[in-house]
Amino acid sequence: MEGKQEGPTVVVVGGGIIGCSTAMQLATRNAKVILIERCEIACAASGKAGGFLAREWGSGPTVQLHRKSFDMHKALAKEHKIASFRELPTLSVKTMGRSMKGATKKCEWLDGHVSSVGMMDPSTAQVTPKEISKLFAKIATENGAEIIKAAVSGVARADGCVTSVKLENGKEIKGDSFVFCMGPWTVKCEAWFPELSVPMVGIYSSSLIFKYEVFRDANP
Repeated sequence: MEGKQEGPTVVVVGGGIIGCSTAMQLATRNAKVILIERCEIACAASGKAGGFLAREWGSGPTVQLHRKSFDMHKALAKEHKIASFRELPTLSVKTMGRSMKGATKKCEWLDGHVSSVGMMDPSTAQVTPKEISKLFAKIATENGAEIIKAAVSGVARADGCVTSVKLENGKEIKGDSFVFCMGPWTVKCEAWFPELSVPMVGIYSSSLIFKYEVFRDANP
């Protein structure tokens, strides 16, 4: 480990993009960070998500958060030369209703029935979550953070406060503060904190990834 840590000990459970980002932000502010991940960095959704970023898609109190997050992603990509980051506009395509004439002229790879096509948002971007998660973890360790590969099985509490997390290997990791960001596995916290409810609802969706070379070869 490198870096100088003089602040409190913060234990972060979960090595996805949220956990790695939290570890990086805390470690660069002199906190003593211990990141616990049961498998490997970005091994679940953070290693497989589409990485879509939208600056203006917030509403109400989250508007400023969306904009700040987008700008931070852009700045980090420039500073650390993140290969997968790219700003690209979002196209809106509809297939319901009367067919639109000239749709393929606006977007040459469209075929079939298209009722409308147009620019939806120019302030969007994409980045590979696995790449940026691993970068966050790297920056965190360069600033003194420790990464432990282990599964958390519970917590120890005193006077209502968490004093340590228990690992399946029998060890305990003590800390001053604890952050649980385990994606869908965060529901395990309901067993560790009986007074806490962690609602989790699944959403079915799909993501299609097209390689540029395929279209280039198909449209000589």
